[in-house]
Amino acid sequence: MKLKSFLSLFLCVVISFSMLAACSDNSGDKLMSFFPETESNADFNGKEFKIVGLYREGIAEVAPVSFENAYSDMLIEHYKTVGSKYNIKIVAEGSDTIVDDITLKSAVGDKFADVIDDSLSSILDLYNSDILLDVSSVLDYSELYSGKYGTSTQLGAATLKRITGDEVFGFVSAYWGVPTPKFANAGYFNPDFVSMYNLANPYELLENDNWTWAQFEKMCIAVQSEGNDPADEADDIYGIAEDPDQNYLAKTAFNSNDANLVAYDDATGLYSFSLEDPKVEETLQWLQGLYKNGALRIVSGTTGNSTIGNLVNNFIEERAMFMVEHTYHGTTDRESLAYRADFDFSWIPFPKGPSAELYNYNASISGADRYYGLPAIGTDDETLSIIIPELFSSFEGLDNFTWRDYFSMGMFFSDESQEWFFKMYENVSNNYDWLTGFFNSSYSAKIIDESKSIAEILQSYENLGQKEIDEKLNVQ
Repeated sequence: MKLKSFLSLFLCVVISFSMLAACSDNSGDKLMSFFPETESNADFNGKEFKIVGLYREGIAEVAPVSFENAYSDMLIEHYKTVGSKYNIKIVAEGSDTIVDDITLKSAVGDKFADVIDDSLSSILDLYNSDILLDVSSVLDYSELYSGKYGTSTQLGAATLKRITGDEVFGFVSAYWGVPTPKFANAGYFNPDFVSMYNLANPYELLENDNWTWAQFEKMCIAVQSEGNDPADEADDIYGIAEDPDQNYLAKTAFNSNDANLVAYDDATGLYSFSLEDPKVEETLQWLQGLYKNGALRIVSGTTGNSTIGNLVNNFIEERAMFMVEHTYHGTTDRESLAYRADFDFSWIPFPKGPSAELYNYNASISGADRYYGLPAIGTDDETLSIIIPELFSSFEGLDNFTWRDYFSMGMFFSDESQEWFFKMYENVSNNYDWLTGFFNSSYSAKIIDESKSIAEILQSYENLGQKEIDEKLNVQ
């Protein structure tokens, strides 16, 4: 609820100051920082260190605005602390045109920034053309695996393997004081529907490893069949909707059924694209079935409103029981669902598909996730090797565990939501399917609404998908 969200934000501020006070109190138990302090006597004589982050819903997490939320004020203080320690001026900015700007500046030999934060799909070409360097290039092995950049599992999921044998780490925007992880394979649901329609509790199904597509579909159909008034379609209640521009549901359904389109071969060092796996057609048929029986709606945009806006609005207005939408995962700003919904929604892993073998309610890092990178022009290894570890260090008073309580206050309304979020966060793998165009509106959405047959789409995309993967991942 909005009031609850406001109180959560207030509590975040109170707890943050309480933890700082606890750290300065010699008589009580101290909160120990999980990450070791960086030791250096460097003095950078007031030079500028510039960070540029991509805007998302009007927010650039690495470029905080004072009083925006508790996290932003803590990050501002963190920048000041690091800047004062090394006599360096940290400047953080948001941008919608990072790729274009860095490309233009690099072409004429001008420096753009010291660090950027953008989606992998946007900046992968910059890595391939050596305009952008990986952050790990300025860190030694012990620093890289110190824990502040993620666990070894998380680092492995954020690794790009090359034909040359090199591994390029693109750190997901997760450990920068307080993490803001974003990933697929999960969604939101309105628990009021469970009691209203006498449905099974999804969390109980999940705990018993019986949270499956079949159970999910059963719930969606129950809501669809009982809730709709044919005379007033605008107020229909339904199970779940799909955004035809982003195809969040389709992407998540593929992951949850292990219907992966892109695979890596250790023997050849190459990535391959294929639609021949029977799981691919099985997944598309299931989505098509949801659409046919009315449990799945395709939302459309209206003047001044995007498809994603309608998708979220329908959930907030309690017309949809479930919502799969990835951009709100991990946000703590005022645009997040916690500040917009008038009910206590829940967050839950997506159910397992019938052919899933590896999927175990785990998260996936994909092309939509945010990575840090270093513009090659103007890169100063000495400065970066000192400042980056400082920026990734936890804020004073927040260790590797206490940040979870802080983070959860602005995100979740139930213990189950928080518990499963962090289970998925720690059990993460990579997924390169999103680096292809298969999930754009020309393909998967048209399959769902039957404007083209499954066989027709699969046949037309096979060669195109491999071409995209060769250009993005199989780079010499």
